[in-house]
Amino acid sequence: MKKTVSLLLALVLAASLLPGAALAAGSYTAAMPMDQSTSVGEETALRLVIGSADSTDYAAAYLVLSYDAARLAFTGCSDASYAVNDAVGTVTLARYGASASFGTVTLTFRPIAAGDTTVRLTAANIDAKGNANVQDAPPARILDAETVLHVAESYTVTLPDTGFTGRKTAPAGRDYTFATDPAHYDYADLTVTVGGTAVTPRNNGDGTYTIPGSAVTGNITVTAAVMPKSYTVTVEGAGKDDVQYGAKATYGKDYVFRLVRDTAIPTR
Repeated sequence: MKKTVSLLLALVLAASLLPGAALAAGSYTAAMPMDQSTSVGEETALRLVIGSADSTDYAAAYLVLSYDAARLAFTGCSDASYAVNDAVGTVTLARYGASASFGTVTLTFRPIAAGDTTVRLTAANIDAKGNANVQDAPPARILDAETVLHVAESYTVTLPDTGFTGRKTAPAGRDYTFATDPAHYDYADLTVTVGGTAVTPRNNGDGTYTIPGSAVTGNITVTAAVMPKSYTVTVEGAGKDDVQYGAKATYGKDYVFRLVRDTAIPTR
């Protein structure tokens, strides 16, 4: 649970009265994002924010985060300038060299178990390039140290191979939407089962269907008869009699036609 502590404001005001060197040491900040809801198997992005009260960029950074390896798997960092080390439960990110603008560093995790779990920023050292030969990067002020992930159970989704798109997993208790392609396919006998029980999805009128979250209580299977549309082929022009072709073209299949020279036309 994130809390706003009034003592933090007092500390910030006190820091502003310290000598210049001490102020510089605390002028950089780092903060974890707000709590998030996700599901088992869903790639989840956490955007760690780096900033400063009186600087425009930074060069050196050393960040340490902890997480429960029984519930989460670390899957990556969006910023290639960071060297990343994942020690199963502890992620260390380090960078130095060229200056970088303030903003977010996105870390991704994949939940592997349902329930609440926390990612904590346990250390943050940040400094400007000009101080590289003078001092180690000083500790930054951590404004928000943790993000709680509320991880829901997730169920598998089986869709027909043709004419359907949708995610392969569905979080428990959350609406699940899949899409058809009525511009290119005709459909018949659409059925949906959840945990082996038939349910009726909501037809959204645009080719998509939604299973309400209250019904997402087990693995989802969608079946249907899917038929690619056929289109009428017309050949026009003075040379149309020189074309051999089929009257219909089927979506998704190669269409072959042949040009045949009219022997009555003189050649040079």
